[in-house]
Amino acid sequence: MKLFRLLLAICVFTLFLNAQNADARVVRLEEYLRAYHSPVAHLAPVFIDIADQKGLDWRLLPALAIVESSAGKSMQHNNLFGWASGKKKFTSAEQAIQIVGNALGTANWYKSKTFVAAMQTYNPASHTYPEKVRRAMLQIDNAPVGSMLVNHKQVAATKE
Repeated sequence: MKLFRLLLAICVFTLFLNAQNADARVVRLEEYLRAYHSPVAHLAPVFIDIADQKGLDWRLLPALAIVESSAGKSMQHNNLFGWASGKKKFTSAEQAIQIVGNALGTANWYKSKTFVAAMQTYNPASHTYPEKVRRAMLQIDNAPVGSMLVNHKQVAATKE
């Protein structure tokens, strides 16, 4: 019985620490988006949750939103990301985050590429696009930008 209680306490404590670490990214992103006067700042937890689910760098989706729609200030039809050349209509900004995050994390035309190649695929019309997205990511958090996709160990490390 003592062993069970100890294991339960360890599990609860681990969950608490993970929640605290995740909150640091949410707080950082929300503060950044609020300072940017973004109408989607309240969706910081959604950006991070989808990124974690799909194994993406947690800064990628907000950075794309910054580059494509000034973090939602100029979005049309909830399309934060200029998806489908800006023609795609989403029912909500949250749906846009989910759909674009899913595509970036699972579609073969993105997941097997380097960051630069993936961003050139995302927006082939601009040769400076990858650098614009990288700069936006660094403004959110100055950790180095490696790959668009991260493994689960990297996701855990970014929460700390």
